[in-house]
Amino acid sequence: MNSDGVAARPRVRLAILQPTSHCNLNCVYCYVPERSNSSLMSDAVVRAAAVFTFSTAPPDQESFTFAWHAGEPLAAGIEFYRRAFRIIADEAPGGSTIRHLIQTNATLVNASWCEFFSGHQMEFGVSLDGPRDLHDSSRVNWAGRGSFDQAMRGVKLLRDAGYNPNAICVLTPRSLDAADELYDFFAENAFPSVGFNLEESEGAHARSRHADADETSLRSRYTAFMRQIWKRWYSDRGRMRIREIEQELGCIFQSRIDPNFVAVPDEAIPFADITIRRDGEISTFSPEFASTASSEYQNFVIGNVLVDTPDSVTNSTAFQRLSGDIEKGRNACQKRCSYYRVCGAGFQSNRYAEHGNLLATETVTCRIHKMALNDTVTSELNAMSNRQAGLPSGWLEEADRPPTEPERDDRREPRVEGRAVVHE
Repeated sequence: MNSDGVAARPRVRLAILQPTSHCNLNCVYCYVPERSNSSLMSDAVVRAAAVFTFSTAPPDQESFTFAWHAGEPLAAGIEFYRRAFRIIADEAPGGSTIRHLIQTNATLVNASWCEFFSGHQMEFGVSLDGPRDLHDSSRVNWAGRGSFDQAMRGVKLLRDAGYNPNAICVLTPRSLDAADELYDFFAENAFPSVGFNLEESEGAHARSRHADADETSLRSRYTAFMRQIWKRWYSDRGRMRIREIEQELGCIFQSRIDPNFVAVPDEAIPFADITIRRDGEISTFSPEFASTASSEYQNFVIGNVLVDTPDSVTNSTAFQRLSGDIEKGRNACQKRCSYYRVCGAGFQSNRYAEHGNLLATETVTCRIHKMALNDTVTSELNAMSNRQAGLPSGWLEEADRPPTEPERDDRREPRVEGRAVVHE
């Protein structure tokens, strides 16, 4: 509440804009529908999206981050962004700072793109699944050919232009047996940060390749994978940030320091993340909702920036039902789950994908990506304590650093545990 007794607006942490659903790749596990549709977000929608975002934020918010995602953003072309960035700058409140994040497969990066980027505050996340054989087994073009060489060429061009992109790696059944191979690849190629997203059944990707595995076996393999990644990270003195490790450490230590600590994921906060589709339709809470079909929740659409205001959306039946069910689901998790303090009941889109509603509690995703991960990190911390070993210097500062969109595990974990959005 503010001094007038009015509920304060949450900070808009991220405005996710879909410039196009089109993608030049046809990755096996992609959850985004209509990837062959080359329609672009219109200038009118870009302007309305900017106005909606700035109007939703609290009056004292001075910095804004626009993430371009859900398809291959660069497929929209340079001229689209030349107009879009200008429109957003024109609508921005005076004195505010605008930052743009692009989650890309990097295959379309060229010298012209890098020249354009140089005039703006930019950050990048690259979807890259490790060495050539692992990457090319999933990240293929529409002719079925691998994209590794083009992606690495794009990474080099970004670095030559002064950018150092983070990486998002999707863990397939093959990847879970390749912890050392993956760590070596990302470390040797000097990525500052990597996040590991477990391949999931979600959105347009109806069946994960993990679906045939027994859950006990999957949990055991994921635990072994993360334990080996921990050992490599620890022996490397934290030189490369591992999103899952650092964010889990942040949650664990904050819960030990503060007996009242409860992680609050952005997925639980209305309008902390705003997702605006190319046609102007609005969703919030989980970014993956924008790619999820649901008759019960009207495809998770709560309005359209071309006709709605933040007040009309907040008062709509669609938003009220969605937010009410999310809160009920969180309350159920709080009562039943011993991991609630370090999770805060995230994974909203997985909850719906697995159970068909938002009132359920445990999901396979949370049992693997939260419980097993938490158990693994806690076990390693206890082992370190027994041998009186210390953590790599500076890890806590990194764990507390607000993650950028490319780092979010769409394992939507609390921002001290953010799950990069992106399975792209």
